[in-house]
Formats: sequence, structure tokens, C-alpha cells
Amino acid sequence: MKTPAQLAEEARQAGRDGLDTVRGLASDARDIAGDAAATGRAYAKDAVNAAGRKLHDARGQFEQARQACVTYIAEEPVKAALISAAAGAVLTTLALSLLRGRRRD
Repeated sequence: MKTPAQLAEEARQAGRDGLDTVRGLASDARDIAGDAAATGRAYAKDAVNAAGRKLHDARGQFEQARQACVTYIAEEPVKAALISAAAGAVLTTLALSLLRGRRRD
């Protein structure tokens, strides 16, 4: 049979063991949270970088298209003016038909 002092010591030891376990779990939780935050930051950084690359690529494509238009206009000014007038007429017709369609509703 154990004495009260032995039982008290066992209880103190169990309490210390429990405290050590809780501290270990808290440390693990902090590590997991830190890893999750780092992963989230990495994903966000990758997304921002990907968006920046796409924007840069789009700007490059826009610049190429602009340069092609400038070159075409310089080489074929009459055709370019006729194409521009035709495109303007088509857009005006579309805009007017959309406006008329809204007025009927």
C-alpha cells in the first residue's frame, strides 16, 4: 500500500507529465500554424507573380498589335482608312440597334 506522500508525488509527476504534453501540443500547434501561414504567403506571392507575368505578356502582345497596325497604316493608308470607316459604321449600327432594343422594353 502506498503512503500519502507517495500518492502525492505520483500526482505531482502526472501533473508535470500532463503539462509537458500540453506544452508539446501547443508547440506543435504553433509550428503547424506557422507552416500554414508561410504556405499561404507563398501561394499569394506565386499568384501575384503569375498575374504580373500575364500582365507583362499581355502588354507585349498589345504593343506588337499596335506596332502591326501602325506599320499597316503607313504601308496602306487608303485601305486602312476604308477599313476604319467600315468598322466605325458597323459599330455605330450595332450601338443604334442596341439602343432601339432597350427603348422597346
